[in-house]
Amino acid sequence: MDKLDWVFYSQPIVAECKEVLIREELLLREETANCAFFPQKYWESLTKKEYQELHYSIIHQVKTILKKNLTNHYSINLSRNSLISTALITEIKKEWLSFKDRLVIEITEEAPIGSLTIHEQQQVELRLRNHMEELNKLGFTLSLDDIGTGVHSLENVLNMLPYVSELKYSLNNFQKINTLIDLEEFLQAWQHLAQSQGLVFIVEGIETKLEDEWLTKLGIKYKQGFYYGKPQHLQMEGD
Repeated sequence: MDKLDWVFYSQPIVAECKEVLIREELLLREETANCAFFPQKYWESLTKKEYQELHYSIIHQVKTILKKNLTNHYSINLSRNSLISTALITEIKKEWLSFKDRLVIEITEEAPIGSLTIHEQQQVELRLRNHMEELNKLGFTLSLDDIGTGVHSLENVLNMLPYVSELKYSLNNFQKINTLIDLEEFLQAWQHLAQSQGLVFIVEGIETKLEDEWLTKLGIKYKQGFYYGKPQHLQMEGD
């Protein structure tokens, strides 16, 4: 597959009401008119070298954003697959350590690339947790994205809790839950888990005032979605 040009968009994460900005999430998108997500086939087509080079570029661009915007706080999605790479962890420490107080690393629930034996899968999980522990000890803030879906099942989330500061749930996964009552119970269970561990709990994918008010009644403070602001193209130096 041909190389794709990409840009960063940003979307606000708010607290309590849309006027209180906590940080902006940096979103990797194709440089096209419709701001498309990178297709899964593109990720799957990359060689190991291409995958690492793309992530090196992402790491360096994020550093540029942090240097250019000295007071802003951001978060960036990184996949589990990228965080099992010792080389990429070394690059993260080198480029982001001095900005760790203004950057949250959101770990996506992407499954391992390729078919793994049970033993290989256990080794991958161990390496991931070791790298998360290393980043945590250095003062990086880690977040688990899309909890309750894919490989971010309750069991896997519980194994990673010692190293994270927040949990994120997306309302875009609502279709997988039967009723609104079930969704409320599901959200409150995750919220209770977060509160019991002293973690921030964020719900994303909020598009309407009704959803915002409903979540407020459930006691959910931190929110993200089109209702608070659509992703905006982030201008880089030289644009």
